[in-house]
Amino acid sequence: MAPKKAPPKKNSKVAGNTVKALLETISVDPATAFEGCGNLADEFKKVKAAYFAAVLKEHPDKGGDVETFRGIQSAFETLKEMMSNGQIDSFVVSAKSKTSTAASFKRASTANADKDMPSWEFYEAAATETMPTYRCETAKSNRSKCNSAHCVFSQDPKPFVIPKDGVRIGPIDKQSGQYSKWVHLDCWRVPGKISAGVPHPSRCQDPEQFEAALLSMNDVLLCGFCDLSAEDKRKVAAHVMVTDHWAGSNLKKIQPSDAAAADLAAAKKAAAAAARAAKKGAGGKTPPVKGAGSAGRSG
Repeated sequence: MAPKKAPPKKNSKVAGNTVKALLETISVDPATAFEGCGNLADEFKKVKAAYFAAVLKEHPDKGGDVETFRGIQSAFETLKEMMSNGQIDSFVVSAKSKTSTAASFKRASTANADKDMPSWEFYEAAATETMPTYRCETAKSNRSKCNSAHCVFSQDPKPFVIPKDGVRIGPIDKQSGQYSKWVHLDCWRVPGKISAGVPHPSRCQDPEQFEAALLSMNDVLLCGFCDLSAEDKRKVAAHVMVTDHWAGSNLKKIQPSDAAAADLAAAKKAAAAAARAAKKGAGGKTPPVKGAGSAGRSG
């Protein structure tokens, strides 16, 4: 009798041994996916689109498998890192190489295992962007003005000039494809698309976790962060960790299961109980305010 074949391992597709395997993990067939692409930038657009389709499908918020989802994340981040480091000039060519990518994939997998998982809505919003919405960089001269409507340094009517080498952030102008309307880091109101992708400060106060989350947005939502010095990365992460710096209409809500929300609910319940007890003690009437009724009366 012929020996039985070993059953395939669960999630055996999630493997990062080669560029080809990494691409296949995010459902990209290198033999056909890049037809019509004229350069690496065009190829990466295909990779990014496939990545978002895969994470939206496999996200645990929608019933997906956590291990598969993490594998897709790690595969994409490994490919991004290799591309940024100049190890990939063409996905088509690199997919034919037998060079091992296992070590890089393992590093990404280890980092993702401890990383806060952004919501499905975060990926849904990011998927609509063809280019990173924001850029983070250091000012190249002393001529860059802070465009924040609430600049903490501005002395009207003279606008604040961002000092050379100071960290600035600006949105992309979709018509020109250029980043502009720069604001100084201290004046930056962190957009909802960014804050939705980092841990909530009520649950995490580890700056490294915030740096890792911001790095993962490179070439997706926030470019340039990876090129900052270690000190400037820490400054940006520290700024993002303060919810007072988040855009007010985009504050990420704490889920009911969080300890902070539970404490708030308990406090509200206790306050309501105290109010009911006070009302009952007053015979069902609202206790009068001390001194009420005496106003206007003479001795």
